[in-house]
Amino acid sequence: MRPAQFLLLAFVLVALVKVIHSYRQRRMAPLDFLFWGLVWMGTAAIIIFPDATSSLAHLLGIGRGADLIMYLSLLISFYLIFRLYLALAR
Repeated sequence: MRPAQFLLLAFVLVALVKVIHSYRQRRMAPLDFLFWGLVWMGTAAIIIFPDATSSLAHLLGIGRGADLIMYLSLLISFYLIFRLYLALAR
């Protein structure tokens, strides 16, 4: 494993601990806990196995694994912005 992977995994671990802590403090709904837990565990898997994204991308008809990650990141970001917009509109 490369040094950058250790640094990224440390960040993911801190984020995952924060998610667990927020859930235990009852500041996060179970569905949100599940969503964010899966996001951070998926991120850790991508960091540990970067070649897997290329294989998955090819199965989906996308050229590179990095492109797949960008598409998914944009999709998730837009969804979260939409949810934030709805919450603020209320």
